[in-house]
Amino acid sequence: MTDGLQGETKNDPTRCPDEVYPPPGPTPPTMTRHKRKKIHTGSVVAQDNQDRGSAARNPSEPASERGCQSRNEEEISLGNSIKILNLNIEGLSMAKCEYLEKLLMNHDIDVLLLQETHVGADAPPSRYTVQGYHLIARVNHNQYGTMIMARKPEIVEVVTSEIKENDVHESVIRIGNLTIGNLYKPPQSEWADTLREYQHPSAVIGDFNSHHHDWGYQSCNNAGEEVSQWASQTNMQLIYSPNDRRTFFSARWRREYNPDLIFVTRDENQRPLPTYRQVLSDFPNSQHRPILITIGHRIPLSQSLPLPRWNFRKARWNDFSKYIDEICRRIPATGENMTRFNKLLLTGAARHIPRGFRRRYVPCWSQESEELLEEYERTQSPEVADELLSSLEKGRQERWTELTESLDFRHSSRKAWNLLKKLDPDKKAQPKTKPTITVDEIAAEIKNRSKRNPNHIFEKRIRRELRENLNRSPITSPLSSNVSDNETKLAIKHVKNGNGIYPDMLTHLGPGAVTWLSNAFSDIIKKGKLPTNWNQAKIIAILKPGKKADNPGNYRQIALLCCGFKLLERIILTRLLPVLDPHIPMDQAGFRTQRDTTEQVLALTSYIESGFERKLKTGAILVDLSAAYDTVWHTGLMYKLSKLVKCQTTLKLLGKMTGKRSYHVCVGGQTSRTRTIANGVPQGSVLAPTLFNIYISDLPHTESHKFGPMF
Repeated sequence: MTDGLQGETKNDPTRCPDEVYPPPGPTPPTMTRHKRKKIHTGSVVAQDNQDRGSAARNPSEPASERGCQSRNEEEISLGNSIKILNLNIEGLSMAKCEYLEKLLMNHDIDVLLLQETHVGADAPPSRYTVQGYHLIARVNHNQYGTMIMARKPEIVEVVTSEIKENDVHESVIRIGNLTIGNLYKPPQSEWADTLREYQHPSAVIGDFNSHHHDWGYQSCNNAGEEVSQWASQTNMQLIYSPNDRRTFFSARWRREYNPDLIFVTRDENQRPLPTYRQVLSDFPNSQHRPILITIGHRIPLSQSLPLPRWNFRKARWNDFSKYIDEICRRIPATGENMTRFNKLLLTGAARHIPRGFRRRYVPCWSQESEELLEEYERTQSPEVADELLSSLEKGRQERWTELTESLDFRHSSRKAWNLLKKLDPDKKAQPKTKPTITVDEIAAEIKNRSKRNPNHIFEKRIRRELRENLNRSPITSPLSSNVSDNETKLAIKHVKNGNGIYPDMLTHLGPGAVTWLSNAFSDIIKKGKLPTNWNQAKIIAILKPGKKADNPGNYRQIALLCCGFKLLERIILTRLLPVLDPHIPMDQAGFRTQRDTTEQVLALTSYIESGFERKLKTGAILVDLSAAYDTVWHTGLMYKLSKLVKCQTTLKLLGKMTGKRSYHVCVGGQTSRTRTIANGVPQGSVLAPTLFNIYISDLPHTESHKFGPMF
């Protein structure tokens, strides 16, 4: 069978398919393969004693804190379920039957639906015999043909098995109260009103050979429009996700399509039959891929990385803030004690914020979910199962609303863009590439980039002028005044992740801790001496997209600095901006308040259009400063700042904050040895963009028009 040419897709066939999770439906049918394994958790899993040996659990222990005891479980099953495998096999043979037998056993399949068997009435039974499965319904056809096989034929009732108009094949069986239809339409045929209405609960599965936008085709044909209209009129739900791999790969056209479809009925509350679809790997000598279909209530378990993390959602913030306020009063508010304050934050977090990791969990699982699951296990009530799934769906909707409402492009657009990328069905997952070089080579590359060829005569003159500027400046000014609590609160509001201390810990500090920080920052500004660990950075190296992993220059560095350092930077920056911003050229738009780099794109476009209207040609030179932040000459930067900032205390503090510092690089769990660097401005620093703007603000003036950074 060769599907049409419409509907070229971009999905990666090697990508693991995501499953479709429709809203909860009615009670699943009665076929069961084995005793259901009990899983008592949303966050963790406990084994069934009878199936897997003893695995005792504490009934009073919350689900979110129990250990994962069953690593092989991937879901919580509510009641019985049926597993169906659907495949357009493109001709049955003994070899394919042997492969089918292994596939069915591996996935524990109950019912097998086949299309294009190419089996006529006179075909020998050996050609279509699958060990362990019994032939239930069969439509004989030498060119097309369909079959239904089941593991337990005694509970299967055949409703119909016939060839309709235009060679449309339909076989219908019933298992308990569940109706299953196996449909096949030849590629060049029309439906001709052969699609009928199915009563709930029903699942209609097969090779529809119909094109429509709803299931991933770029264009629609008459058959697709008829199927879409039939589903709408009979209240059927299509089980499909654009994130799944396609079900058919055309060997001739090297394109993928979705001719194999699944439709299920809805109940009186418009909830579709709970059905989950997974497209498996390629099948030998068939352009179609097998589809694993599970009908029945289930709750999939998510897997997480085995890395301990803070659970801020369950933190006892009131107790945390009271504890920090009480203890910090015993610590003198000085710069030397900032390390003690950081340890106090971590101690308070360990007492009042859960920390750990869960191998497997159910998102949005709550105490209510735990109670409903336990009630269902006692009563086996379908209404309780529906209530459990509804509560999870409600929790996920609330979590989604909370996530979207918290997105803020003004503060940080990283989370928003990451979310949009995840929602893009055509976005291919980038394979993880292990670095082929050592972490010390990457660290050495950072140090080498900061090196410069000195001009000793010029540097000597700049140092002399820097000392003169410092001597002419007053020792103190409003820039070096004591830090107020309002300044500290404003800095905490904008702080991002640091090295070890998280913004959530800082934003929940009480008034006593905020005052302590204000006094400690005032002490640091007055003395001009930073805590020893503030000039130490942890650098995370990430390979740039499309770059080779064997080149240490192809890694992007993300520096994690101490949160206290970032807070003080934010306070200093707020004070310096009114002094420095007027000296930054108007052409410079990057990292400036009320400015946006996109306006430079608009300005450049307008400039080109203006020249075009005057019949002038516009030439452009795009300059990219390689390792711009890493190559800033520290003495030169301080010299330029000394001409603008008239305060010795502030200048000396800036010299300490941007001067010699140490770093180590982390890649893939490996850590380099610590190195020191004298030039450049700290990567990840709040002050770095503004200081760099000042550093390049005295570029020579030209007759041509300059447009600031457009990055």
